[in-house]
Amino acid sequence: AKGRPSDNPLIVTVSSVSMVEKFVQPLSDEARHLIQQFWPGSLTMIFKLKPNALSKTVTGGLDTAAFRFPNNQTTLDLISKAGVPIVGPSANTSGKPSPTTAKHVYHDLNGKIAAIVDGGPTTVGVESTILDMSVDTPSILRPGAVTKEDIESVIHRPVIDELHHVGAKQTPKAPGMKYKHYAPAAQVYIVDPDDDWHDVVDWIKSHPQPVGVM
Repeated sequence: AKGRPSDNPLIVTVSSVSMVEKFVQPLSDEARHLIQQFWPGSLTMIFKLKPNALSKTVTGGLDTAAFRFPNNQTTLDLISKAGVPIVGPSANTSGKPSPTTAKHVYHDLNGKIAAIVDGGPTTVGVESTILDMSVDTPSILRPGAVTKEDIESVIHRPVIDELHHVGAKQTPKAPGMKYKHYAPAAQVYIVDPDDDWHDVVDWIKSHPQPVGVM
């Protein structure tokens, strides 16, 4: 239904830390401090897996996987009833902005999915931060609600916060590193600040559809 590329790894959602520990190499002290501070919540962390711990469909063939403990009771209840982690990509067409309400999901995926479980609107309007904890220096692979400064205040050392992209034949560790991501169905124009803004305003007025300006 999403049209998600098969080599784009999925995020594993859990309802307890013990669920994570069943699949990953021993957690570092830093990881445990971050878990204590930000879980449940908007921090997704990538850990090294135990051998053959998860399907390649989930990992994209990598020896790592991203885990998140969501702060939504409906989701946590579903995971607990299943008794196993649930692979939980966002409920949207791949590459489009992630939904924050069930209405957004219906608008995007109506006719492509069997049902929608409405757990209410999200409490945070942006994606979770994805932090790679499988490397020597923790690295933010996707910016989100938890900031670089938030993370550094917990682990007391710098983290890498740079744009990461991979080549056509490489498997990304996180969404947004290879394929188009968060792309709204709208035309975007860049206006030079030195241009005559009167011309820009006239151009906007000439369009019947609303135009957003940033």
